[in-house]
Amino acid sequence: MSMPKVSIIIPVYNVEKYLRKCIDSVLNQTYKDIEVILVDDGSLDKCPQICDEYLKRDARVKVIHKKNGGLSDARNVGVKYAQGDYIGFVDSDDYVSTQMVELLYSSITKEEADIVMGNYIHVDETGNSIDEKISFQIEKQITYSRDEFVDEVIKKTGGYYVVACSKLYKKEIFEKISFPLGKQHEDEFVFHYVVGMSKKIVCISDVIYFYLQRDDSIMGKKFNEKRIDYGEALIDRYYYTKKMKQKKWRENTVQKLTYELEKWKKYGKTDRKVNERYNQVRKKSMFLIFEGKAWNYGIYNWKGRLYMKLMFLLNR
Repeated sequence: MSMPKVSIIIPVYNVEKYLRKCIDSVLNQTYKDIEVILVDDGSLDKCPQICDEYLKRDARVKVIHKKNGGLSDARNVGVKYAQGDYIGFVDSDDYVSTQMVELLYSSITKEEADIVMGNYIHVDETGNSIDEKISFQIEKQITYSRDEFVDEVIKKTGGYYVVACSKLYKKEIFEKISFPLGKQHEDEFVFHYVVGMSKKIVCISDVIYFYLQRDDSIMGKKFNEKRIDYGEALIDRYYYTKKMKQKKWRENTVQKLTYELEKWKKYGKTDRKVNERYNQVRKKSMFLIFEGKAWNYGIYNWKGRLYMKLMFLLNR
């Protein structure tokens, strides 16, 4: 039996209501030369049995049952077992278009790229779109160098580009990096390394991924101190982009971090744990005092930015 060209990794945890739709959407691809790796991360519902059911039904399915270690750990384990030349990630409560793999694989091989990114939209549980816009506002496929991607996509599309899903990667990228254990915003921690290791990145205009917004999801819950993990990811990105001499990306990261720090400071006034976590990240972010682009948005002129730096230093 020949090795599959593409490995799709699906971490699974307590999503029996959504799991079949997710798996079916991946198995029903127009491109058939795939393997689907279901990583049961210690699910307490019927997900383990559902995974085993698909294992018996389709030879392309692999199932890994493991103790609960979180989303990052499940993805890392999936990468370890992947045999494809290219890998993609799908979250087990989401679903994809039947042409997702075909479109991504065709683009990444034709362009000899390191990553290809497709459009995704957020949907509710009835399948209705809840987005005002899709992730990339492009009308056709565009191929970027790494520097072009930083200038044209990262600075202009908010955070859409960061999610691990809706993409296909050369497997070798994730043989060198892994998702951080025990962190929220795990995608934010790895994406700068992914881009840093890529010479060529492709964005396609097709909507290929449907990202379910659930009220009971991790990111749908009330703001808590774990959400400030995002700050650590941005701090790591700051030092990485500085090392890589990516000035524009570093400045973009500085602006994001200062914006988020102001938001978290407000949350901390009413939540002790959030305040403690905020101060941990604030102390690690003192480099912002020396960054000209810190607090460089909207309401602040140079005097305002200087004032905000002083208040940040004094924690007021």
